[in-house]
Amino acid sequence: MKRTEFKLQHVAIALVYLATSTSALAEIIYGTPQQGLYFNTAGDISFDVDVKGNVPDFTLVSESLFATAGLAPQGDNRVLSTTGPYGADGYFWIPALPKGYSIGSSVDAAQTWYGASTDLNGQALIGLGPYGAVESYFLNQTPPFDGFTAYAGFDLVYDGADHYGWMRISDPYPPMFCAGEILDWAYETAPNTALLAGAVPEPGSVVLFELGVVLLTWRVGFRRTRHALLATW
Repeated sequence: MKRTEFKLQHVAIALVYLATSTSALAEIIYGTPQQGLYFNTAGDISFDVDVKGNVPDFTLVSESLFATAGLAPQGDNRVLSTTGPYGADGYFWIPALPKGYSIGSSVDAAQTWYGASTDLNGQALIGLGPYGAVESYFLNQTPPFDGFTAYAGFDLVYDGADHYGWMRISDPYPPMFCAGEILDWAYETAPNTALLAGAVPEPGSVVLFELGVVLLTWRVGFRRTRHALLATW
């Protein structure tokens, strides 16, 4: 019996240690907007994606249903964009990424990291209406989020390092209408580490921790019960 208790104790401690060490090495932070992040009318909305909540990380810039909408990185933060501007206004566009796409320092030849100082516009577009850049349609440059939901890549720069993440953006309306919303996001707290689009915190470490705590609690309760029974004999 003592040998069995000894083994259970070590298994429980190992589970707790594995759970806490895994969480310490890397953690994905998942978040949702505290207010609706819609783009369909004129107005700018600044928002945080990190857990600090002190300085806005990005601004959703929306002109109107028939104009443009974009993401303006704040500070040193960046968004993944096309390598070159399109249309007469020379906007960079944010590509719609599929789930599982690797977001990190290595990017495709047609992509680059866009920051506030990249150009005078200060934003990369996620949507276009007919008045935003009509010539883009004649050039077969359909806005990347037109008509469906996909992911945008971003980079939070803090503590001197890059922290990559994704935003899920929905633009379900027909082409030529600039309307949609930012649904949620996640980013990697481990510096300079790529993150797959759509990746969320793994429940595995939480499960391991809770299982270890349950085993330890059970062992302590079992020993107390056994000692109490022996004392009555």
